[in-house]
Amino acid sequence: KSLLAYLIILFMSLKNINIDDLNDILSLKKVVVILLNAVEELNQTVESQKKEIQLLKDENNRLKGEQGKPNIKANSKFSNNNISTDGKEKPIKKHKKQAKKKNIPVDKIKLVDVNKSQLPQDAKFKYYDKVITQDIIFKRQNTLYKIAVYYSPSEKKTYRGVVPNGASYHSNGLKSFIISQNKVCDVTSNKILTMLRSIGIEISAGSLSNILLEYTDLAQTEKQEILKAGLSHSYSQTDITGARVAGKNHYTHIITNDFFTSYTTLSGKSALDVLAAYQTLSDKKELGLIYSNETIKLLKEAKVSEKNKTSLNNLFTIGDTLNLQEFEKYIKEKIPDIYSKRNIFIKIKTAFALAYYHSQKDIPQSKCVVSDNAPEYNKIAMQDHALCWVHDARPYKKLSPLTEIFSEILEDFKNKYWKFYHKLLDYKDKPNEKKANVLSKEFDDLFTPDTNYFQLNQCISKTAEKKQELLTVLKHPEIPLHNNLAELGARRQVRKRDISLHTMTKRGTKNQDAFLTIGQTAIQLGVDVFKYIKEFIGNHKNRIYLADIIYAKTL
Repeated sequence: KSLLAYLIILFMSLKNINIDDLNDILSLKKVVVILLNAVEELNQTVESQKKEIQLLKDENNRLKGEQGKPNIKANSKFSNNNISTDGKEKPIKKHKKQAKKKNIPVDKIKLVDVNKSQLPQDAKFKYYDKVITQDIIFKRQNTLYKIAVYYSPSEKKTYRGVVPNGASYHSNGLKSFIISQNKVCDVTSNKILTMLRSIGIEISAGSLSNILLEYTDLAQTEKQEILKAGLSHSYSQTDITGARVAGKNHYTHIITNDFFTSYTTLSGKSALDVLAAYQTLSDKKELGLIYSNETIKLLKEAKVSEKNKTSLNNLFTIGDTLNLQEFEKYIKEKIPDIYSKRNIFIKIKTAFALAYYHSQKDIPQSKCVVSDNAPEYNKIAMQDHALCWVHDARPYKKLSPLTEIFSEILEDFKNKYWKFYHKLLDYKDKPNEKKANVLSKEFDDLFTPDTNYFQLNQCISKTAEKKQELLTVLKHPEIPLHNNLAELGARRQVRKRDISLHTMTKRGTKNQDAFLTIGQTAIQLGVDVFKYIKEFIGNHKNRIYLADIIYAKTL
């Protein structure tokens, strides 16, 4: 709406220009500024239409059985890929070969001597030169257990030897290898089958599938403990990326910080879905809802009408608790008028669910949540919702002014933008109240839309509106200024989707989320993920738990 209003004002200004009134330099300057901005708007419209026309042409060609325009990426040397998130050009890294042999562990030593018959009589031994050869042994190792069986005629009883723990048709070692290859290395089931059969392991596709799903419940429990431990830290970062389940669009919710990354795939990305992810639930229908004083407050903030609030107050008493599925059924029966109003009903459910989340004690609640500017994250944090500076900078990067003067204005502002960003980074290292007040004032001075480049002014205004969220770091110096960690976590799910496309069942989805959580968290904590999965499968009594490591690091 603000963009439409801006365009109307701009072109009304053009319409009202009276050449006879241009009697001085100031009047002429105002007209030139308006005309230049009109040119920028028209150029942006043309470029946008070009892209849309090309997309329509490509789709038309695909419908005809042809191909669209190929997406040929520019050479990275001449593209914007060498620009970092702080607006500076990345230095070109020169490859330096380093000696690595000293870091290679040696498993076996072989002495290679010289043929003594070839040596002269005065030859003396000086030293051993060292040459390391790296190799790997990957082979089948099937074991036949001959189990002794004894029979006692006097007792009429048979005695049988005990098979060692884990000695099943498919050993724990084989199972951990299969799970590690699929869950950590993203090797598909078909490729694992091909690899195993090529070395003589007899295994069917069904058995392989059963092995991959066998530890779902155990892994899900582990995932829940990891999330609880991770949320005990002061802040969390979150993001959402697309997923596919049985051919339908779903969304994977990523919750992370320096110590863990949790994945939860749900059917939606609303505030209710976010709350389900933060409470280790695999379905938002399991969400708890409560009618409390906070619920009443949230209903008021959501601008629910007095009539609807009165209806709810007559139906519920303070402290009434039920899950989302029960709540929807109850409202449908008792207040069908509210149930039929989809948008209003979503606001009401969200208020009830948020109040429950803030009142429950089973799951730790983040004091601060760092995210992009998506509205579904509002009110999740107990204290503050911080926004990502890198996300905020994207609209500035998208500006591509046609005129040189606007290019200079934009470049000058971007330099000031990233200079201020680095001041915030310095503040994180040495925070104090005086410096916080100075930075708050600098923010106001920098993000005042007073340039002659109107599109830039719009971006500046939007940043100014997010001052409280962008400057959360002044209150909580421990939080990051960007949401890169959550986006890196999302990239892991995207790679999984690229390779496996989609999961087919709810159990398979839970399994994938749980092992993604275990694998990514282990990597973040510096734990050998392959060894961890092997001990996880073997159910070692003395094995380490990722949740315990997180608790130790967050104390």
